[in-house]
Amino acid sequence: MQPIDLFSLEQHQGDYASWPLSSLLFHRGQPTATHLPGYGFEAQYRCAAGYLLITHEDCPFEEANHFLLLDEHFRLLARQDLAHAYASHLLHAHWPISPRALRLHYYGDQIMTLSIAPRRWPWGSRWRLVLTPLEQPDSDPLAQASIMELNQRLRAQRTEYET
Repeated sequence: MQPIDLFSLEQHQGDYASWPLSSLLFHRGQPTATHLPGYGFEAQYRCAAGYLLITHEDCPFEEANHFLLLDEHFRLLARQDLAHAYASHLLHAHWPISPRALRLHYYGDQIMTLSIAPRRWPWGSRWRLVLTPLEQPDSDPLAQASIMELNQRLRAQRTEYET
């Protein structure tokens, strides 16, 4: 997977409650015919299947991520969401671990793997997105480093707040 910066989303005006449920996708500043869930990007990757995009809702205290696999014509091939009512999924860091997988570090020590997997049945898209928790974050040195970096940053913010 290769990190890219080719896409943007339509910007909405006015009260957040009046925004539509999807946003128009722009590629290199040009509008596409594709509408996606979310209002901003967390990450964009080029992969063998096309483009893997991670969008967010930008809703305070109820952060959610949408994982979207698009083909070369910006058609949606697969989608997976990480969203729960009254739960916050604030993405801290992400990094590729294989040509078809990303590691995701959410607030605290919540580490997940997002995989692009072949679909098990012949109809529909060839791909599906699978999100699985990493049971032992200590087994991944990058996960350990990300957790330590986040903890140091949070300690520094607490210290700054207390002074």
